[in-house]
Amino acid sequence: MRIENLSDMNKLSRKKAYCLYLRKSRADLELEARGEFETLARHEAQLMEIADRMGLYIAKIYRELVSGESIADRPQMQQMLQDIYEGKYEGVLVMEIERLARGNTTDQGRVAEAFKISNTKIITPTKTYDPNDEYDEEYFEFSLFMSRKEYKTIRRRMQAGTIASVKEGNYLGAHRPYGYNIVKKGRNNRTLEIFEEEAEVIRMMFDWYVNDGLTFGEIAKKLSSMGIPTQRKTQLEWSHGTVRDMLSNVVYIGKVRWSARKWTKEYDDGKLVKVRRRQSEKDQIIVQGKHPAIVTDELFQKAMERRKTRSVPINHLMKIQNPLSGILKCKQCGMSLVRNVPQGKESGYPARVRHRSTKQCKIKTAPLDDVVKAVIDGLRVHIEDFTFKMTNDDENRRYEQREAEINRLMAELHKLKIKRSNLFELLEDKTYTKEEFKERKEVITSQIQTVELTLERMESELIAPVDYQEKIVRFNDVIEKLLDESVDAKLKNDLLKDIIKHIEYSHDGNQVVLDIILK
Repeated sequence: MRIENLSDMNKLSRKKAYCLYLRKSRADLELEARGEFETLARHEAQLMEIADRMGLYIAKIYRELVSGESIADRPQMQQMLQDIYEGKYEGVLVMEIERLARGNTTDQGRVAEAFKISNTKIITPTKTYDPNDEYDEEYFEFSLFMSRKEYKTIRRRMQAGTIASVKEGNYLGAHRPYGYNIVKKGRNNRTLEIFEEEAEVIRMMFDWYVNDGLTFGEIAKKLSSMGIPTQRKTQLEWSHGTVRDMLSNVVYIGKVRWSARKWTKEYDDGKLVKVRRRQSEKDQIIVQGKHPAIVTDELFQKAMERRKTRSVPINHLMKIQNPLSGILKCKQCGMSLVRNVPQGKESGYPARVRHRSTKQCKIKTAPLDDVVKAVIDGLRVHIEDFTFKMTNDDENRRYEQREAEINRLMAELHKLKIKRSNLFELLEDKTYTKEEFKERKEVITSQIQTVELTLERMESELIAPVDYQEKIVRFNDVIEKLLDESVDAKLKNDLLKDIIKHIEYSHDGNQVVLDIILK
C-alpha cells in the first residue's frame, strides 16, 4: 500500500492500522539452541510479506522476548490486549493462533473476548479469522483449546526428561553452589567440580557448627570478620539464613536435590499470586550425583542431628507489624532494615529500625514512627512534583513530537520494505538483471537497517505520558492509610509496595534521610 505523506499515514493508522505479534514457541527455542535460525526475525519477515501483499499498514510490532505460560508473564501480550480493547487495530498478524494463548481457560477467554468485543481480525499465513463470524469463533476457541492441551503434553515431556536427567546424577541448578563450579561434559552430562578455595570455607563451617558448637549467626559473624567474601557481590556480609541453608545442602555430600521448592498459586487478600513453597522431603528427589563430596556423610549427619535438636518452628501466619517490611534498605550496605522492639517493652520503648545483624555497617538506628513520618513527607514532595508536571505540558508536547517522528519513520520503513519486495517482480520480468537486482537490493536493505536502528533507538527513548492525576490520587490514599492507626501494617505495606520499589535509609547524625525509589 502506497503512503504518500505523514498526513495519509496518520489517517490510515487511525482507521486501518494493523499490528504484528511475535512470540517464540518451545519448539522454536529448541531449534535456536541448535543454531538453525533466529525465529522472531524469520517470522517477522514472513508476516511483513503477507502485510505487503494484502496492502496492510503495520502500526506496531509486539515482540515477546520472554517465555511465559500465562498472560501475566507476557508483558507484550498484556499491552497488545489493552490496545485491542481500545480499538487501535483492524487486525493482528500472527504466525498461528496458538501463539496468542496457551494459558488456562481464563487466559483463553480473555484473549477471545478482547478480539470479539473490539471486532479485531486475526490474520495468519493460512487463514483470516473474523471473531464475530460464528464458524471462525468456534474454530478460534477450538484452536486455543488444542493449543493448551499440546502445551501440557510438551510440559509433561520436558519435566519427565528433566527428572530422568536428575536421576542420572546431573546437576541442573541454574546457579553454582558455593564451593563448586559447573562443568559440562557432553550434551547430557552436566555436573560439578570442586572450587578448592571455597570448599575449604565449607569444611570450616561444618567443623565450627558440629565440633565447636557455634550457631548459624556466630558462624556468619566469624566469616564476615575474617573478610571472606560471600558468593553474591551485592551481599557484603554473611547472614544467618545463608549459613543455615548451606549447612543443610546435600550437594556437599555428593548428592543432587530436585523439587526442593515448588511454585503454587494461592489467594492473598483476594488476589491470585504465585508463591514458592518448600516441599517435604518425601516430595523431593535426592539422588547420588556425579560430583565429588566436600564433607563426609558422617559430618553432615551430625550437623543435621544438631539442627533438629535446636530447630524452632516458624510461624508462617505471623502478622506483619512493620509497614516498611521488605522496602527499607540501608543506603550504605544495601541490607534490609527490620523493626526491632528494644528490651523493656513493658516500659513503652518505641520500636526502632535497624540491621538484623551486622558488624561492618554502623549506621544509626531511628524510631520506626519517625521513619514512617519521613516516608509520608517524601510522598508529599512527590505529589507536589506531580502537580507541577501536570500543569506543565512540555513533557506531553515532547512525547507527541517524538511519536510523530516515529510514525514518519514507520511509514518510510513500510515503503522501503514494499520496494524491496517489488524488486523480485522486476527481476522475474527481467526489468533488472541479476547484478542490478543484487546491487539495488543491497542499497534498500542498508536503508531498511538504518531506519530500523533509528526506530529502535527512538522507541526505547519514548516514554508514554504519565497520568499524574491518577498518581496524585493513589499517593494521597497511601498517605491517608499510613496516618490511620486503625489500618493494619499488612495493608499499609501492600499499598507502599504498589508504588515504591524500595527506600534507601541513611542517618546524618541528626535526622533520618530517605531516598524513595518509585516504581
